[in-house]
Amino acid sequence: MKPIASALFATALTAITALPAWAQSVTITVAHEEPADTATSAAHMSATVFKSMVEGLSNGDMAVDIQPQARLVISASAWN
Repeated sequence: MKPIASALFATALTAITALPAWAQSVTITVAHEEPADTATSAAHMSATVFKSMVEGLSNGDMAVDIQPQARLVISASAWN
């Protein structure tokens, strides 16, 4: 969990410090393969912490969309 949290924190910090340069609202999509249950999924817990940090520190200028259970993955048959 520590590498995931570190990576998410670094991404949030980079995004937040670059916010004045964007001067517009932005939505970040974070995806992981685990269930959307903070009690059993370290990845989802980290993603929800990331979401609250980004949305709080950006004063609502940034939103985070969490996609659990690999919902963004296209099936292998779609590539054939």
